[in-house]
Amino acid sequence: MSLKSTESEFHVEFHISIINFSISCYNDLALRNTSLLRRYCTWTKDEIISKLGVFIKRWAKECGICDASKGSLCPYGYMILLIHFLQRLQPHPLLPMLQEMGEKENIRVEGWDAYFCDESPKPDWSKCTLSVGELFLQFLEYFAKFDWDSQIVQIRHSGMLSKFERGWTKQVLMCIEDPFALDRNHGCGINNLMFTFIINSFVNSYKVFSYFNDDSITRFGRSLLVKCREITGGVPYIVCGRSGHASENCLTFGDARFDKAIEKLNNDVEERKKREEEEGKRKEDKERKITEEEGRKRKEEEDRRREEEEEIQREEENERKRSE
Repeated sequence: MSLKSTESEFHVEFHISIINFSISCYNDLALRNTSLLRRYCTWTKDEIISKLGVFIKRWAKECGICDASKGSLCPYGYMILLIHFLQRLQPHPLLPMLQEMGEKENIRVEGWDAYFCDESPKPDWSKCTLSVGELFLQFLEYFAKFDWDSQIVQIRHSGMLSKFERGWTKQVLMCIEDPFALDRNHGCGINNLMFTFIINSFVNSYKVFSYFNDDSITRFGRSLLVKCREITGGVPYIVCGRSGHASENCLTFGDARFDKAIEKLNNDVEERKKREEEEGKRKEDKERKITEEEGRKRKEEEDRRREEEEEIQREEENERKRSE
């Protein structure tokens, strides 16, 4: 990729094909959005927000619901969903409403109020101790049950915001408010078919991941991600984790084949755990042997030095006796 400008000294080249990212030019509000996301991601010192965000975007892409150009939701929309969820996490929220905190300053960008508190958090701000796997499951459950008919997802303040208050009609199925440009809905391009698919993805993914414990989700989440697209009519569908067949032929919950597939996944996870444990044991044995060998060499060196010192002392004693 090469990006050049004839109006200014500006030249950028990218030769990396494994990184997916977006570029925004001449958009000051996008810079402010980026700063807000960075502040939220660094709110906790353990980087759990960033890890969870990466996991959710990977999940959404595997499900086929993370590409606005194809009628689904953009990655930034999922980050708003994540922040909204973590702000309302019970019993202990993991994130605050930064636009409500601090001494409000008059920061205007492109005519919009772009203030947010950029102060460092207190070390004990949140008492939440949930892991990435536990938070991911609760994230899926939260939006599977969210009142999409009447409510708007927003991260500006702690209150609820209805479609009626914003003037967004029920024809707009998924309403996700931009934190600064308040007239911008990041879900405006989602039609009825895609909306149904996205909600089914939340519901069915929650059911699938609920089969596994937190340790499995956190350690082996990538291999547990499931997707299934119906190729007839281009309608996406998610249940079984396979692709290339119609939804009526897809495994369903309660189906013996589905239970068998889940059992296979569990067995795969257990085998992978066993391999990692064996590898860990081999590594521990190797480190133990190295430690023992180093200890043996140290002991031999100490014994040698002690013998040399004793020999020197004997010679000195003999020399002293001869002198007497």
